[in-house]
Amino acid sequence: MSLDTRVVTAIKESVKEAGQAEGLAEKIIAWLDGLAGGSDRLPSRDATERHLELLYQSVVIRTEDE
Repeated sequence: MSLDTRVVTAIKESVKEAGQAEGLAEKIIAWLDGLAGGSDRLPSRDATERHLELLYQSVVIRTEDE
């Protein structure tokens, strides 16, 4: 099972609206696609922590001075 195209579009638009790199959207989509397809599982604590850490590292926080 793959992600609905509306979900993919919403993720991409949200990431863009938040001023984040397109790569972040691709990482989120890949993880959710893995969950939907069964190759990833939320109960797998180690895998979930790795995915979240990858996402956290991809987020760029800008201050008003930037």
